[in-house]
Amino acid sequence: MNEKREISGGAEKVEEIARRRAGILPEEGAAPQERAAMQAAAADGGARAAKKQGAPALSAEQAERARAEQRVERARQKRAKARKKEERQAERAAQKSARAKQKRRAAAEKRHAEAERRAAAQARAAGREKDGGKQKHARAPGFGGWLAAVVSLSVAVLALGSLVTVGYFELSGAKESLAAGYRASAYAFSEAVEELDADLTKARIAEGGELSRLLAQIYAESLLAENCVQAFPADARQTAGLSACINRTGEFAKGALSVLSEGGTLSAAQTERLAALEEQIALVRESVPALIAEASAGSADGLAAQGGGYCAALEDLSARLAQMCPQAHAARQALAGEEEVSEQRARELLEEYLREAELVSVRCLGREEGRLPCYCFAADAASGRQYYAQLSVRGGKLSLLESYVPCTQRNYDAAACVQIARNFLERCGFADMEEVWTSEAGGECTVEFAPVQGGTLLYPDRVKVKVCSERGEVSGVSAGGYLLHHRARSLGGARVSAARVRANAEAKLENVSVRSALIPHAGGELLCWQVRGEADGTLYFAYVDAQTGHTAEIRAVRRTDRGDLPL
Repeated sequence: MNEKREISGGAEKVEEIARRRAGILPEEGAAPQERAAMQAAAADGGARAAKKQGAPALSAEQAERARAEQRVERARQKRAKARKKEERQAERAAQKSARAKQKRRAAAEKRHAEAERRAAAQARAAGREKDGGKQKHARAPGFGGWLAAVVSLSVAVLALGSLVTVGYFELSGAKESLAAGYRASAYAFSEAVEELDADLTKARIAEGGELSRLLAQIYAESLLAENCVQAFPADARQTAGLSACINRTGEFAKGALSVLSEGGTLSAAQTERLAALEEQIALVRESVPALIAEASAGSADGLAAQGGGYCAALEDLSARLAQMCPQAHAARQALAGEEEVSEQRARELLEEYLREAELVSVRCLGREEGRLPCYCFAADAASGRQYYAQLSVRGGKLSLLESYVPCTQRNYDAAACVQIARNFLERCGFADMEEVWTSEAGGECTVEFAPVQGGTLLYPDRVKVKVCSERGEVSGVSAGGYLLHHRARSLGGARVSAARVRANAEAKLENVSVRSALIPHAGGELLCWQVRGEADGTLYFAYVDAQTGHTAEIRAVRRTDRGDLPL
């Protein structure tokens, strides 16, 4: 048996040597990839030979195994090539970095050597001058020094030119984006005004559900138009009339919707008001093409320029709308009894209003026209605090006061701030004012006052005062609404009693109080019962129509650690 195994093993060895010589098997010591490739070729050749001789081919499993080995080998070779490529790239990057470092080092050494040569030259010149005193003038630098200076200056100019060029293109791109934003606002405003004008025209003859639908659209379109106006490249003064017109339209639509939702109908006065708003919006629509033309042709700087055509067109439109506005007539009536004061007299009045601030300088910035013509002043206090103020041309009444001073601590509580604000208003000539709202945030306390007529609060005439809780000083006043609207009114009587309103409110609220109030509503004014009460930690103000008993408006206030937060 052993002899037969040896004979069989020798025969197999001879056959293996023959197959290697024929190229069917790889030589001993061959690489694994070469061995796998030759085995696959042998298997393929064996299959072809078996097929030619009628012998059975390799099994499917064997063929698949051979193909899998080929795929694995090709993937291995591909990864090897990728690694070699990455190594070459890393090597080139390292060489490039080394050359850059060497270049910078050489440049630094050159600059250092140049600085040493200049220092040595200066030392030698100083030494010669000190030793002999024979040279009356310092020697002019040689040609090489001038050449080095010129070259250095040229390099610096080229570098600066590159920076300026890059900055110019970046700034140009930013300005173009800004101009595109201005144009987009103008186009969106045009579309909103077109729809607003169309819906107002339809609303004049609409009834029922169709009127409610149109009023809802008018309210939404007015909000969109006002957002566009806020994005215009103009200051508030230039767009004041336009914003007021759009806001009046939206407020009217909101109030009229409230009336219709309660089953009521628009009164004759409201229908007349709707017609007036349509006329005003029609004027805006007619002015839009000129605004679009200015926006399309202008650059960012040109559109924002105060003397440019775009801002001038907005200011002209605002002025024309202000003249059409009923409030402008009311403002003229309210101040009709007041005499015009000179700029000097207005300056003296401002110094009197701010006497506790100890002003050291007051400068008149000019006169602002519009619904309420005013003198504009800038003033500096002894403490370094700066003020901006507007005083009406008629009567020299304080319309606006602004200043900024950091206020973080609360050294004065709300009651003290209310008294400080009240004293300031009395000094400025605002009498018979009652506190209606107080809010604290950070180190500031905001107090709103409203005048009282026969026990009725006149909310359209309210005045807002800001007090720094840290220093106990008035930091801001907004009284334009008072100067525009305040007058004696014919309030009439209430059909719904205060007792009935209180009884209804106490079913839902606690600590209820009721009093008479006049509020802005549906583009006009509405006599209401103001209901104040609390529920679940939230403070509520409800305004009930004194004629119908329907709720015209509800406001909610949530008390937080940051102050009162209107909801």
